Amino acid sequence: MKMTKYMAALCLPLLALTACETDREMATFDSTTATPATLSINGTAQDLYTLDASNASVNVFTIDWSKPNFGLQVPVTNVLQMDIDGKNFSNAQVLTTETDVKITSYAVIASNLNANIQTLLNAYGMETPTTPEEAVTLNFRLASFITGSASDSLFSEVLNVRVLPYEGEAIYPSLDVVGIDGNWDFATSQKIYSLESNDTYSGMVYFNSLPDGGWKLAASSWDSDKNWGGDVEAEASTATLTAGGSNITAYSHKSYNVTFNRSTLVLEMSQARDYWGVIGINNKWGTSDDIDLAFGQETDASGQTQYYLSATVEVQASTDGSTHDTFKIRPDHDWDGEINADNISYEGDVAKDGSSNNFKLTEGTGQYEIKWYFNKAEQKVTVTKQ
Repeated sequence: MKMTKYMAALCLPLLALTACETDREMATFDSTTATPATLSINGTAQDLYTLDASNASVNVFTIDWSKPNFGLQVPVTNVLQMDIDGKNFSNAQVLTTETDVKITSYAVIASNLNANIQTLLNAYGMETPTTPEEAVTLNFRLASFITGSASDSLFSEVLNVRVLPYEGEAIYPSLDVVGIDGNWDFATSQKIYSLESNDTYSGMVYFNSLPDGGWKLAASSWDSDKNWGGDVEAEASTATLTAGGSNITAYSHKSYNVTFNRSTLVLEMSQARDYWGVIGINNKWGTSDDIDLAFGQETDASGQTQYYLSATVEVQASTDGSTHDTFKIRPDHDWDGEINADNISYEGDVAKDGSSNNFKLTEGTGQYEIKWYFNKAEQKVTVTKQ
């Protein structure tokens, strides 16, 4: 029988010298008699939940749970986990972590559910199902433990739900880059991502206007141990930040690749650029033929802020047989660091131009909008014929 001991009560400060002695009474948690939570769908469960990208913000269903019983008056943490059926929670996605025992439900929003499914499909090398017959069966469970002792967990019985997802993006852990253009809102900040779900976060960040007030990294919190800054030397390639440190004002270029290790607090700044442009339209590949990319942002169907650089280009008819509909994206009128069809994903009215790594516009002459979503975990280029 597995037995773990915990304090039955906290010792009051005034009694610290008398009540907290070695002969204090101890309570015993018995994992064989404690009662785990029970999960259920709020309302009538469906045989199949079909997700729709056009309704990404809807509440698909709500999961309720009963309170676990440890037989002790102790603080409890509840973690709602999700995985694909048969995978034994080996890549379990955490949907929510609750320390407030009064919270006993979680509303499952379509965009978040779909993104977590895509993360699992990627982890297992599986394709996104396209028919109801191929729908994935998801396992949900609640892991409950006495706060501070996750090794002694109670697991609810598994709740099974069949879901047909849509093609979408996976969720990766992220940190906020706040202060850019005076934006200190975590919900709408640019971000850097941990593609390996470890302590290292990285991504391209664009300063539309130089931040006189500086900027910081944060984990969606102003707690002193969840935001980082410091007095960094001008254009330092590496620096060690300080938890709760001052705003960073050391960098003056338009864009950087930002890498931060949350464990060592080491910041790395590389690929400093001042300009990005589209090159090659109408067979113009010269030093000064770039078409400026402008900074922009939008709110996607799930309510998330997406940042991009964009340009509108006009493809003219060729009169000499030259190719007018191919392009690349490059920085500072130079080929070092170019964005092409071999090093980024793309969608819309665009394809790869044969054996070259150029992008090719696919709908003939006319006007196209090119958008480069640079601040995603997995960057992409989209093209739309106007």
